[in-house]
Amino acid sequence: NAPAQGTKGKGIPADAGLFERRMRGDHFSTKEKTALDGADMHNRMGMVEMDAKRMDKAENRFRLAVQLVPDHVEGLNNLGRVLLNQGKRAEAIVPLREALRVADRIPTFDAAAKTTQYVNLADALIEDRDFSGAGETLQAALKIAPDDARVHYTMGQYHLKQIGLNSEHAEQAVYRFNKALTLSPEHNEALVGRALAWHA
Repeated sequence: NAPAQGTKGKGIPADAGLFERRMRGDHFSTKEKTALDGADMHNRMGMVEMDAKRMDKAENRFRLAVQLVPDHVEGLNNLGRVLLNQGKRAEAIVPLREALRVADRIPTFDAAAKTTQYVNLADALIEDRDFSGAGETLQAALKIAPDDARVHYTMGQYHLKQIGLNSEHAEQAVYRFNKALTLSPEHNEALVGRALAWHA
């Protein structure tokens, strides 16, 4: 279980979790710091396991991180990623949404990291065929990262998956994949996606 929280510093929201408090520069009790350090350690070890393709072990590590610090944005995001990698789409959406919810509360949260979270959530929603949710997520990502190739590539995938529903999606998919390639000429997945959209 997560440790009981001590007195929060001035300007810290009353419902802020340990991760948010750290991002806002708060001070911690020894017990709270131990929990944060443990969550960070499990998150790092989970990333090592994920890189080694040991997805079940990675999932366990990320779950331990979030058990210690429920608002641990990195642990939540990585848990969502590893669940998605294992085909657990619906399950992945829950921690990915929570990671974004926490990140949105933190004024200083890194824009590039938040963009990654939007892309991860959009990937899960697309795979789950929640195109409405994916579209809203990608539009939010575009607002903070209009020149990020990952966002345009994922928007290409969003349209590619819907070509069977509406032929206009093919044109939009090609446009987004071209935009991704303009921003990142070595984006091989965008090349493949564009070819698929052309021949759809």
